[in-house]
Amino acid sequence: MSKIILASSSIYRQELLKRLPIKFTSTSPNINEERINDENFEDQARRLSKEKAEAIAKKNPSAFVIGSDQTAEFNNKEVRKPLSIEKALIQLSELSGQTLNFYSGVCLKNIQKNISTDAVVKFSVTYKKLSEDQIKNYLKIEDPTQCVGSIKSEGFGITLLEEIQCNDPTAVIGLPLIKLSQMFKKYGVICLEENTSNQGELFLIPISIEQEFKNDFLLEEDKKKLKKIKNFIVENPKTARKALKK
Repeated sequence: MSKIILASSSIYRQELLKRLPIKFTSTSPNINEERINDENFEDQARRLSKEKAEAIAKKNPSAFVIGSDQTAEFNNKEVRKPLSIEKALIQLSELSGQTLNFYSGVCLKNIQKNISTDAVVKFSVTYKKLSEDQIKNYLKIEDPTQCVGSIKSEGFGITLLEEIQCNDPTAVIGLPLIKLSQMFKKYGVICLEENTSNQGELFLIPISIEQEFKNDFLLEEDKKKLKKIKNFIVENPKTARKALKK
């Protein structure tokens, strides 16, 4: 099995990737993330995802390297991380009642196998009309200074939103796992076919085998078999039992 590296120091992306049944390491690519001239925001997210993966892949040619980047725009202007509570207050005031467009890119690269594939997930976030008191109270509860748009949608920030239009909820946080899992399947990083070899490979985000065990959805005999299988995530108990009986 080739080594897997996440080209990111983001704790949010690391936590997302932990949902998949893989072992990986993380390292910062340390690239220049500035926008190039009149580059559109989708192209920017795609380019930066590729550059991050490329930077780490050059040093690890046999590894599968994952690069990811997220850009956002409002009124055709780039929206970035506020980096301070003061700037977050200003940003939230400007976005009150408005819709912010996001572009979440992901790239999978393996130089030795001549693999380089990428995708961008587009989605929009609409904010509620927010009063200054609401914004200040939110900022006392949660620190969104490292988040584009000044909210943590996976946290209390969700209460500031009117709606999110996205076909992959993990893209909102910063790493599109649906697209990434499709890439993994295509290039054999994780096999999604039903079989019961020791590589064991039923897979679906985000329900893990630990959750299945905890909730007692599986029979004891199935649990014993599953414990012997590496990288195994079940789609549902019926599917798992069907595969294990073969």
